[in-house]
Amino acid sequence: MRTHLFSGQRMKQIRMKRDIRQTDLAESLGITQGQVSRYENKGEQPAKELAEKIAALLNVSLDYLYGKTNNPVIHPLDRKLD
Repeated sequence: MRTHLFSGQRMKQIRMKRDIRQTDLAESLGITQGQVSRYENKGEQPAKELAEKIAALLNVSLDYLYGKTNNPVIHPLDRKLD
């Protein structure tokens, strides 16, 4: 079974495409800008709960951030209902 790691590169690409600064994302996540930078540039792996928050804030699927799919779009039926 192949292990998929969180892709900081994909996180960065989507963040920049959405015109979100590292500091703004960090504030929304309750972490430091330095931590966001380490996820994007150093390959550090966020906890699953934090990865879920990152995906939600960037409006992409968690599977996309883990490299399990090349499609960043969240299918409407995959969204959690409140």
